[in-house]
Amino acid sequence: MIGINNGLLFCQCTSYLLSFILALFAAVPLGQDQHELRGRCLLYAAGRWQQHNVSEGEGEGEGSGCAQAQCFRLLRWGPVSACRFCLFMSIFTCVYSALQGFRSTYTLYKGFEESAFSEFISMLLSCTTTFLMLVAGATVSDGLKIWCSSVTDKGNVTISCRDAQDEPLNLNVVPTLFYDHFGTAQFGLWCAWVVWIILTILAFMKVSQYHGKDNFSVQYKESLLNPQSQGYFHGQVTNVFI
Repeated sequence: MIGINNGLLFCQCTSYLLSFILALFAAVPLGQDQHELRGRCLLYAAGRWQQHNVSEGEGEGEGSGCAQAQCFRLLRWGPVSACRFCLFMSIFTCVYSALQGFRSTYTLYKGFEESAFSEFISMLLSCTTTFLMLVAGATVSDGLKIWCSSVTDKGNVTISCRDAQDEPLNLNVVPTLFYDHFGTAQFGLWCAWVVWIILTILAFMKVSQYHGKDNFSVQYKESLLNPQSQGYFHGQVTNVFI
């Protein structure tokens, strides 16, 4: 039983380390993108390409001074809450993974045994984090898809979203590599989500082990109170260890 617990604990330590690294893959580009956009968000944003002489100078982000035949007009920014939620989940996952990884490593090194209640709380937190990481990953993927559909339709010419980040989009901010930022964040969030599924399964296995250990203790106490069942119980224990 101790060997199995140590194996699960070692897997948890490794998974927490992976989660920390992958969450950094999301937190760094999302934070950089928020800084470059001055707190605004391109997820779920919308705009369109138009001729230079059509409604020139109207609207926020309009291409004033645009010398090209076609200029990009930003119709609306995306909800700031979308970018902030994804950034918050990335930072939270980094911090939580680091704390849990340190706690698990210390427990494994010292050979301590955690209580069933703490393992149950850890399982609930793992389930919650897994769900929130799923929401964050879906938000970045869906929001980037909607924004890319606006910037890639350049009149009669269709360009890739990666090439669109090099176009003068006239967002009244410094040029931003939004596709690289959100693409890296997608990778980090979705991979971290997979790791948290594994962590949830490991936590569930540890809780199940504690439940099985409690049942074993109850049977042992009953065998001590009932002399007739002592022989049967000791036979069962002998078979288990053999």
